[in-house]
Amino acid sequence: MDIFANTDVVNIQGMKFTVVRGSDGGILRLEPMAVEIPIADSHTENFPLGSAVNSQSEAAEECTALNVKPVEMAPVRTAEIEEAVSASTTVASSTQDDVSSTGSDSFDLNSEDYLVDFPALSKGTLKKSEQTDDKTVESIDVDVCYMPVYRTLKKIQMRAGPGSKFPAVCVIPANTTVRVLLEGVDDCSKSLVLKWWSLHVNHNGRALRTPSKAVLNDRENESLEEWAERVFSEEEFESVKRHLRAADNKVKVAVEIDGEDRFGWISKRKKSGPMIQRIFKGDTPVVAVTNIGSLYNKNFLFANEVTKYKSTHGSRFPPMSFYKKLLKTISGCSKVEWEGEWRNNRRQGSEIVTIGNGIVRTGFYIPHDSAFLFFKSISKATSFIKNAETLLEDQDIEVDFERTFANLQPVSASACPFEHANYISRLQQQRRLEEETDEEFRQRARTYANIYKLTMTAL
Repeated sequence: MDIFANTDVVNIQGMKFTVVRGSDGGILRLEPMAVEIPIADSHTENFPLGSAVNSQSEAAEECTALNVKPVEMAPVRTAEIEEAVSASTTVASSTQDDVSSTGSDSFDLNSEDYLVDFPALSKGTLKKSEQTDDKTVESIDVDVCYMPVYRTLKKIQMRAGPGSKFPAVCVIPANTTVRVLLEGVDDCSKSLVLKWWSLHVNHNGRALRTPSKAVLNDRENESLEEWAERVFSEEEFESVKRHLRAADNKVKVAVEIDGEDRFGWISKRKKSGPMIQRIFKGDTPVVAVTNIGSLYNKNFLFANEVTKYKSTHGSRFPPMSFYKKLLKTISGCSKVEWEGEWRNNRRQGSEIVTIGNGIVRTGFYIPHDSAFLFFKSISKATSFIKNAETLLEDQDIEVDFERTFANLQPVSASACPFEHANYISRLQQQRRLEEETDEEFRQRARTYANIYKLTMTAL
């Protein structure tokens, strides 16, 4: 039986989809629906100028919207991570009645900011397979992003935007799992940035002129702070910077309500302490370092060390242990797992390996482009991630927690502003290759934006 018959909207594992049908009534594709939350203009709550966190009066705020039941958590590790979204394990939980003010970005798929619909599932993504119990399983490929998981340490209020003057959405209880999608306003849609500016930014009690979308487009790669420093007077810039610092304390999250994902903004920290805490999988922090390019791409630091070694060892390449020791010393980790590709070379090799039948070969390893670093604490791992580009003297290096340890979970890509913007930008700036289909071109853009296909099923 077709579970999508006689309906235009279906719900699969907490995500809503619009059924797109052909002229014959057959299903062409399912398109994910964004959960939109209207942003009200009438809200007169005062915003303290220069405050990095909301005032204590917000803590007493009541919200009669949806109440979310705490999610039972699996036995996984939680730990402090002092980076963009952080939380400490040392905060007392006795103030669980404190309520944090923040809100939610209503993501408008039809916004004039974006010229291409997203994510449009290609024809033929709806699949059927017969099961042994004679039931038909419907499956669909959904575009998702994988985001870090946190738990709330206290009861916290979710708002429709990154600031206290956005309308309240719901109250999230303590010990509820959320997925963090975005921090601050820099990577928000232009519409949300303008709304935030008109509600919160002022100088000496007077509103500062709101920039137009055209002006925001002219920022190119500038952050809002860099742009504001360029266009405002010194005193006005100081006011803008204080408001940006307050917005940096807000994070967009996804939280499951009645089996459906809802999106909103919360404070990651209040005057009473952290409000959320990262959840990892496993006991030992593992960091993945990719795009090292120690030999062929000539990472400057590694290339220099290799040159020094060769100059004192008869032009021979160093052994694999040399690279591991160098990376261990730079990072401060306790262990390095790093493989390489073997090259037979009696003249330049410094290692000996035994192959089949006891045959001995001399040569050297060319290190692979990725390595895994094991740390004794999350704080040390986090410190290395934040400073890796400087320590390794490489702006192209990619460093983050290894995916399994990072405990990333899927969120509909249409709700992830940064990844969505990168996807749209890629479609606009790149051209389809001659041998590519439209779907292959879109898939290449998805890969660039870290958007993945997840097959979801429903009986």
